[in-house]
Amino acid sequence: MSSAKLIRLSGLAAITGGIFILLARVLQVVLFASEPLSIQALSPYFVAALGIPGLLGSILLALGLVGLYARQAERIGAWGLAAFLVAYVGLSLALGANWAYAFASPYLGSTAPRLLDANFADAAWGVFGAGFLISYLLGAISWLIMSVVTIIAGALPRWVGVVMLCSMLLAAVLPIGTLGVPAIVLNILLALGPVVFGYALWAELGQG
Repeated sequence: MSSAKLIRLSGLAAITGGIFILLARVLQVVLFASEPLSIQALSPYFVAALGIPGLLGSILLALGLVGLYARQAERIGAWGLAAFLVAYVGLSLALGANWAYAFASPYLGSTAPRLLDANFADAAWGVFGAGFLISYLLGAISWLIMSVVTIIAGALPRWVGVVMLCSMLLAAVLPIGTLGVPAIVLNILLALGPVVFGYALWAELGQG
């Protein structure tokens, strides 16, 4: 299979990953409204409706990120490779956090509900809270880095990188742990960047 076809498939993976992440949050609102996560996690639908789609979305986004780098590699050189590696580490940490969300939440919901409903920005949660926040924050920083790289590289239309950057900056306004309808808004913003660059890769768009 040619590298061009692999890049196109990675674009399709990014689109699908963004849709999966958004689907998980829409189902969360439909099934649970704004109930605390500790209550949601006890539902028999939690893993299938929220955990697995969110985890699959993260895995597909990681594949999309590889394609995004490959599409721009010739234009960004060593500094672009360094940016990609930082971004991939950040996304991998976020993926690990999503794995824990998917499969550890039901257990914690029955044994340590306060842990699931914690405000991890509170220093009282120590190492666990810090690890959780760092994982997701590095994941967000990863997209910011690749957004800037995409704008500078110019391999894709400039608007692709601008949408990636602006959607992540807007998402940063909403706090981690947002529930209900604001969670859908947050995840629309989070999904927008991957869907946009995924479409650009899949459609083989170039700088015009």
